[in-house]
Amino acid sequence: MYAVRSLTRLIVLVVGLSLPLAGNADDRWTEDAAAAVKQAQAESKDLLLLFTGSDWCPPCKRLEEEVFSKAEFNDAALKNFVLVKFDFPQNKELPPQTVKQNEEWQGRFGVSGFPTVILVDQAQLPFGVLGFEEGGPANYLKRLDDLRQRRVRRDEAFAKAAKAEGPEKAKLLDEGLAQLDENLVRVYYESTLEEIGKLDADDALGLRTKWFAAEEAERQKLIITDILTISRLEKPDRAIAFIDEVLGTVEFEIDRKIEILQIKLNLLQTSGQVDAAGKLLDEMIGMEDVLGETKQRLKVKKALQVAGARGAKSGLEILDSYLKEDATQPYLNLAKAQLLELNGEQTAAADLLGKTATQAADKPDLLIEVIAARADLLSALDKHEEALQLLDGFVDDTRMPTDLRCEALLHKAMIMRATSRRRPALLAENRAIEIADSPELKREIQRVVERLRVKYGD
Repeated sequence: MYAVRSLTRLIVLVVGLSLPLAGNADDRWTEDAAAAVKQAQAESKDLLLLFTGSDWCPPCKRLEEEVFSKAEFNDAALKNFVLVKFDFPQNKELPPQTVKQNEEWQGRFGVSGFPTVILVDQAQLPFGVLGFEEGGPANYLKRLDDLRQRRVRRDEAFAKAAKAEGPEKAKLLDEGLAQLDENLVRVYYESTLEEIGKLDADDALGLRTKWFAAEEAERQKLIITDILTISRLEKPDRAIAFIDEVLGTVEFEIDRKIEILQIKLNLLQTSGQVDAAGKLLDEMIGMEDVLGETKQRLKVKKALQVAGARGAKSGLEILDSYLKEDATQPYLNLAKAQLLELNGEQTAAADLLGKTATQAADKPDLLIEVIAARADLLSALDKHEEALQLLDGFVDDTRMPTDLRCEALLHKAMIMRATSRRRPALLAENRAIEIADSPELKREIQRVVERLRVKYGD
């Protein structure tokens, strides 16, 4: 479950800018990879693998001249590394066996640009990647030493891990991997990652999340895509059974789980399984990790479902039971106002929306819904001026997003048209177009205005 898939052995490579300088490699470099591996093992050294285009690649030539041809570099580097060159020239021929060897090693490490320097240990496991760098031998040696010290710390942590068990072993393995570039880890240290995943299967240390969160998120995204496809193509009962099977075998984060349960809920409702849908909503509302707006929206769904099945009064009873716990839940109060209106209690609904606007003050998307709903109620109660003033107050609040202010102006225009105020409605529509602060929003507002004017014969 925790294995990291490696579709390509990709390494991020550093490729320098073109500068036409030339140089010759030090004769202490070898082009025989097999011999170099044996030497590294015999002398307890790491390997420095240079992939270069010696006769055509400007940064390769510059790196050769400024660093690799210098005795200062070679004398120091040879203390810890066996130096191996894999050349890919364009203007000279290499022996066929050398060409084959170079291509094999290029493929092994996914090298796609030159110059590339890969540092590997005696087991040919990479622990560092370099390219061209400014600063001459001293800087390059410093970079090599830093990467080698990271390899040493990796090995020390791995050695301790070999003597440990359980969570302690997982922490030590993670400590070792932390010394390396993450790209290298994900491509070349799959077995270590898998072991960490097994040791921290319950994510108590957070290591499962650290190393597998992105992959797991992608996997869960694909699963949800499958669920959506099946819910469209299969009969509801079969799609629901598939969802239950998935939820029984895969552990989802709460947001993903709610998303899947929403799909199941829709299937239950569209197939007429009202009681089952109600039970599922109760289950979702009762989940410990379901909080805030998500919980409020689920409670609203529950109340509206009950209202649809047994009438507005029953839905109101459900909402009131929820609001006893906390009366300052704006999504619930908006829904309650809607049901009060359906129940013929327009004045009570308008008054409730006035209080709800205060609760929704920091949620612009919700606030515009509350303001628009209250404006409609006031207009229905023949309080047209109060309704228009309410919308103007939202429009004039420059803290509100521009698209929502435009929406309020269009709502104002519709109320004006409904009360035969054609010219003020046109002015409100023109202002909405005027304050739109992006070409995309302006075009969208213009399309809406055009539809309104066609509808009303303007």
